Amino acid sequence: MTEPFAIFGPHADRVRVRLYGRSDAIDSDDALRATEGLPIVGGEHVHGNVTVVVREAGDRVRGADGIITETAGLALHTRGADCQIFAVYDPARHAGGTLHAGWRGLVRNAIPAFLDAMHAAFGSDPDDLLVAAGPSLCFRCGEFTDPAAELTGIDPRFFDGRLADLRAIADDQWIRAGVRRANMERHPDCTKCDVARWWSLRGGDKESLGRGYRNALTFSLR
Repeated sequence: MTEPFAIFGPHADRVRVRLYGRSDAIDSDDALRATEGLPIVGGEHVHGNVTVVVREAGDRVRGADGIITETAGLALHTRGADCQIFAVYDPARHAGGTLHAGWRGLVRNAIPAFLDAMHAAFGSDPDDLLVAAGPSLCFRCGEFTDPAAELTGIDPRFFDGRLADLRAIADDQWIRAGVRRANMERHPDCTKCDVARWWSLRGGDKESLGRGYRNALTFSLR
């Protein structure tokens, strides 16, 4: 477990973001709850574009890849094993949440939908938001059969043959929606390249993932 993002440092007394990888062996919500020491709630991760406001702990929020709150003492979490996972904080309104965005989520505009939900729920302005991305597939590991056919609606400038730069696609969506690049931070590791540290479907962890192991990113307000 680490607290890896410098971008949240100036707000450490108000928000806590943690990242869990292979060595933490998080194989269930119960394991994450015990490690966090807080009530938790997560999304269902259906590779869609739905973000939901949560204010109390409970089971996974059905149909949601994004969850947001203004409630302190509640650990929101997102988990992944190659997909991009984000923690987002609005210091102006003391609210935020987590988002799971695989390539299908990028195609379905999960990022702008998350920002729309933040604005609707809390009045958040994208210009105020701090966005952190956990480890995910790098460009050279983002291989598809045919990116142009599979990632419909995505600008082909992000493709190189069978490769798609999923990180750059996501960053572009945040920025086009109004988030400042200076307010974004990305963990440098690739889940497949750094499989000794992170769980990765493309890195050969299918069996372990079936038993519940995932990388996890948590967000809680103090």
